[in-house]
Formats: sequence, structure tokens, C-alpha cells
Amino acid sequence: MAIPISEIFRNIKFINLLLSMKNKSIDKKEVVEVELQGMAKLLQPIVFKDGDSYCCLFGSDPQAGIFGCGDTAIDAVEDWNKNLQDHLTSADENDELVKFVKGISLGKLK
Repeated sequence: MAIPISEIFRNIKFINLLLSMKNKSIDKKEVVEVELQGMAKLLQPIVFKDGDSYCCLFGSDPQAGIFGCGDTAIDAVEDWNKNLQDHLTSADENDELVKFVKGISLGKLK
């Protein structure tokens, strides 16, 4: 039985939220809803306000995941997307994030 793609996206967002909340510096009240596009829509990173800046995170923390920031939520997502693309082009094919992104974009998550 195939899982609807909308259910996969909902689960990815939930799992990413749990991972990012593991990092105690992110307060649930600071999470911002933003209409995501492209890879951000696919991976559902968490966008949150941090002081005067906005940040975008996929993963448990900025060092282990993909992170971006900017003056606005959109700027943070654009910075995150640039950092994601940099990672995808420079990382080894066996990198877990690279395998995950390929699996999602090809529709064959394992």
C-alpha cells in the first residue's frame, strides 16, 4: 500500500520539528509559518525567529544539519537553500543527507 506524498511531507515536517526541538535553544513559540518552495517544501525545514534574525534549520542543530539565516524568514530560507545546495554538491554520495534527498526526490524513501 502506497503512502500518499502529503502524508510523507507531514511526517517529515513533524520529525524535523522533533529533531530541532531537541536543540533546547529553539523555542516552539518562535517557530514561524512560511510558505516554502522547491527543496524547502520537500524537506520542510523549521523556520524560527532568533532575536532580530530569522533562521531555517533541517536537522537537530546548525552544526549537524543544514542551517540558514537572514533578516526575514524568506531570506533565511534562501540562505538555507544555498547552504543545502552547497552541501549536496560537495558531500560524498554516501552522505546521509544526500541519500535522504535523493530518496525523497525520486519518491523512494526507505
